[in-house]
Amino acid sequence: MNNISFGSTYIVSNRHNTYDAFSKFQEYALTKECENLDSVQARLKDSMDSRYPYEYTAQYTLIAPDEMDNEIERFCQYNGIEFSRLSNEALLDPATISKRISLPERGQIRTGVNVEKLEELIQNQSTNFDHCQRDYKNYYAENVDYMLKSGERFPTTTLHINSTLGANNDALLNYIERYGAQKLNPEQIRIDFCQHTDEPDHCVYFALRDLGMKNVPVYVDSDTFQLGSALGLFK
Repeated sequence: MNNISFGSTYIVSNRHNTYDAFSKFQEYALTKECENLDSVQARLKDSMDSRYPYEYTAQYTLIAPDEMDNEIERFCQYNGIEFSRLSNEALLDPATISKRISLPERGQIRTGVNVEKLEELIQNQSTNFDHCQRDYKNYYAENVDYMLKSGERFPTTTLHINSTLGANNDALLNYIERYGAQKLNPEQIRIDFCQHTDEPDHCVYFALRDLGMKNVPVYVDSDTFQLGSALGLFK
């Protein structure tokens, strides 16, 4: 099921607009967000240079459904507001998404996890998958939606796979090599989604899966990559 609808993303910067024009767009964006709580998102991103002349940079991002395009663009034209418009359909294209995912942290690897194989495997193993999926649906769907539609780079989900028999995975790897991944005992491994940033990156997997991605980009450490490869999870 795809919970992420298409629309447009409008970006307005104080670098390309007067103070009055930028302020008018900010007020407009906040008003539209209040009026259309379920379909409009508006956020401010700003920063101050640490060196003289300490220039202040601010950017407002307004995400709205397609039916609001004409209204938004008429408002900007009437008030002399310069803006850039991104198509959410293009932003949510799997190839585009892949290019916008942030580089992994040091010691991590970016790979693609096979959705069907992963979700089949977790049925009989220890995991926080269901907990993270509930968090996504109940609390973080809007935040993740913004991450994908903002046009900026974003982190994906970090996946950890470990043996439940202890810190050493060698015994588990030997077991898989001898008997095959289909012969795992129940709760022989632990599969977790982990949050590594202030954003709900542990929930990004679910949004990308719901967009129809069959191999969802994830971050893994070397141990997880080794185990996941033996289990046939990674592309």
